[in-house]
Parts: sequence; structure tokens; C-alpha cells
Amino acid sequence: MTHFVSQTWPNPEEKRKIKAEICALEKAKKEALALLEKTQCRVDDLTKRLFEARLRIAPIKMLTFDVLSMIFEFCARNDWRSPLLLGSICRGWRATVLQTPRAWRFINQRYCSKTLAYIYAERSQRCALHINLPAFSARECIKPIAHQVHCMRLHASAPKILKVNFANLARLEIARWRRQSIDASLISASQFPSLRDLQVDTVPLSASGLLSFPPLERLSTMVDVNEVGLNIINACAASLKSLHMHIVTEGFASTSLTLKLPQLSHFKIRDSHSSGHQKRLILLAPRLSSYIEDNGTDAYVDTLNNCVESISHLRIHRPPPSLPTLKRLRVLQLRVTIEHIRIFLSDLVLNKSIWSRLKHIEFLSSWMKASEIDGAKSMINGFRDSYKCDTLPSVQLVCNWCLEIPQEGVAMCQDDFPCYSWKEQV
Repeated sequence: MTHFVSQTWPNPEEKRKIKAEICALEKAKKEALALLEKTQCRVDDLTKRLFEARLRIAPIKMLTFDVLSMIFEFCARNDWRSPLLLGSICRGWRATVLQTPRAWRFINQRYCSKTLAYIYAERSQRCALHINLPAFSARECIKPIAHQVHCMRLHASAPKILKVNFANLARLEIARWRRQSIDASLISASQFPSLRDLQVDTVPLSASGLLSFPPLERLSTMVDVNEVGLNIINACAASLKSLHMHIVTEGFASTSLTLKLPQLSHFKIRDSHSSGHQKRLILLAPRLSSYIEDNGTDAYVDTLNNCVESISHLRIHRPPPSLPTLKRLRVLQLRVTIEHIRIFLSDLVLNKSIWSRLKHIEFLSSWMKASEIDGAKSMINGFRDSYKCDTLPSVQLVCNWCLEIPQEGVAMCQDDFPCYSWKEQV
């Protein structure tokens, strides 16, 4: 094409050529734009197909922010370090985990610095914290974030921690440290106004006095010769819904001990010194639904006498009370001899009226000899074959208990939270 560089006014012939060139340029421009649009559509199509192809080998990229945030939260329950690890994968994941406060709730301070613990607390925003403190922790490591702590595990080697005011702490577990005892009077309603779950079943207790104890709903406590654990139980008697007693004394101060617990629904007792010692413990709990004796003993044969009618789940290491008295029993777990199994099955035949509500019966076999196991299996199979009906309870011989007896009451932490397994985590 002709390029006019002359600054003189074009003549008519030159004007005609210029107009023709303008038309040609406009046409070429339209063709180029059409080609560009077609090329852009091709690029967009290839980009889409490439993204879809990559998704097939990396489907996590399809997840929305909400779903990814939920996954990160569950990862933190299994490993307290996961927010840091996930945030190092890529920028997108880092942005997501930083905007997921619930993923920063769990702090295992046994393996992280005080500075890192404060970072977790800051990123968790207002979420309730679940903390595991190392042995010999100082008050300064927890005091700045004490108002945010909901659940805490500490060692008996750090009793000064209990002098910090924990306004929102709902669950406290104190782990054993050698023979170090804990002064139970430090756990007062003024220092722990929200405390409802206390786990001290492995720690010796002492007390100068229990003037004001928090109204606990769940308690696991050791009962030794000074009976501070019993004093705690009595201090919380009106509110307790779940009680685990670990008895490490050969006898109580009185010949007969009576516990009046009007709200109690779950009771578990373990006696480390039951052999040869009869302990008369009477339980007055009209709402009791589950009862567990965690070791083989005949020391507590009278404990259930006033509660049998309300029991729905029962686990003991001796023959059960009279079947007709167990009016609400649904699950029965027994660790008894083969002779007691025979007697029980015979008694069960005579009390068919309870079959409709008694759903599961388990006999523990892990302590039996091989010949006894064979004999027990033969008895149970014979019972099943003789009484085939829809209302027949499930009768099983098991190496380990198959059915977990539920612990009633409001759980302070969910079952899959690391609070119940801090000692197992790195």
C-alpha cells in the first residue's frame, strides 16, 4: 500500500487512494479481531479442558472454601501441628487455614514454645482452647490466655497453675507425676466457676479444706486413706451425673459408706485393694442407668441394692442381682466362671418375661482356659438352639467387651477431640 508522507494537501486522486487504503485497513482489522476472538475462544477451551484434566488427578482442587476449612478442622483433631503443616503446602491452603479459627483450637504445649502457643491462641480468635501443658509449667505460660481455655490437661508437678483464674475452663485433667499430690482446695468455685468435668483418678489428693467446690457434673477421682476424694464427691453430690471412683485404700474410715447422688446416671468403680477386704458401699442414686465394676471383686455386693430398678447397662465381675429386680436392664456384661454361666442361663430360662427388654448379654472369656471356653460356647449354643424366638436376647462369649456402656451427662469435649489422648500425641 502507498504511504503518504507529503505534508501538502492531497489532490482528488490521492484522496481516492487514501480512502481505498482506509477501507482495506478496516477490513484487515476486522479479520484480525475475528481471528483473535477465535484464538481466545480456543485458549479458553484448552484452559478449561486442562483444568478438568488436572482435577482428575487432584480432586481436592474442586473443594470449596467451606469444605476445605472443615477438613482442616478435623485434621487438627488428629494432630495439633496440622494447621502449620497444611499452611505450608500452597498459598491457597495457607489462606484457607488462616481463615479457619477452629483449626487452631488445640495446643499441645508439651511440644511447642510459649510463643507458638500464643500464635495459636491469636489465630483461634474467640474459639475455646484445648491445651496440654508439660510438666513443671509456670503460671506465666498460660496466664495471658487463661480466659480462653475451655479444656486443660496438666501435671501434678505444676500445682501453681491452679492459682490462675480460669473463668471459662469446663474440663480439667491432672496427670500423675511420681508421688506428687495435689491440694484439692486450690480447685475452688471462685477460681474455676465454669468447671464441670474433673479427672484426678491417678493423682493423690490432699486438702486443707473444701469450702467452695465447683458444681461438677463429671468426676473421676482417687479415694485413698485420707478420703479427700470422698469429700469432693460429697461436695458435688447434688450435681454429679457421672462418677468414676478409683479406690486405693484397704478400708474406709467408717464401716459403712453411703453416697447420696440424686442426679447420678453413670457410675464406675475400680478397687486396687479389694482382695480380702469387704467394703460396704451403699449407693443411693434413683436415676442411675449404667453401672461398671472395673475389676473382679466381691467387695461391693450391696452397692446396687437400692438402684437395681433403674439400671439399663450393667457390667460386673460376679453373678448379677436377681433378674426380676432388673426391670429396665438392656445390656448385661459378666466376667464369671463357667459354673456361674450355667446357673445364669438356667435362671434366664425361668424369667422369660425380661427377654423383650434385655437385648444383649456378654460373657468375658479372655481370662478363661481353653477347655472352659469350649464348655461356655457349648452352653451358649445349646441355649440358642433350644429357644429360638424373636425376643431371645443376643448371648455372646467375647474376648473383649463389644458394647461400650455410654457415659451419661453433657460431654465437655467431643469423643474425637485430642483431649482424651494428649499423652499419646507427639
